[in-house]
Amino acid sequence: MTHRGRHPVCAVAGVVSGAAMTALPGSVALTVAGLLLLGFASAPLFPLLTHTTADRVGPARADRAVGIQVAASKIGAAAVPAGLGLLVQHFGTGAWGPGLCVPAVLLAVAYGLFGGVRRP
Repeated sequence: MTHRGRHPVCAVAGVVSGAAMTALPGSVALTVAGLLLLGFASAPLFPLLTHTTADRVGPARADRAVGIQVAASKIGAAAVPAGLGLLVQHFGTGAWGPGLCVPAVLLAVAYGLFGGVRRP
């Protein structure tokens, strides 16, 4: 079963673009627009990735793969804000944008490497 049109490539690109907009020097409006894009692009990622898991790993492994996805999302939900808070505490608010770019680029690389993997 394939789910055409439900692949999160645009969402991943939106996350990276939004994070980059927050890192660029410029107006507050650019930063706010970047945060809005980042939020709107992030919203569908987890549901889309879990929904299409069986297509990537096969139905027999889907339950375990979704469990790993849920565990990783909980770790990320704790680690990313804590890491950004430490960056801002030690380096000031200028570290916020580049700090958002790191997990966004890691997401893009991981999706590029593993997003299209199809196993029976």
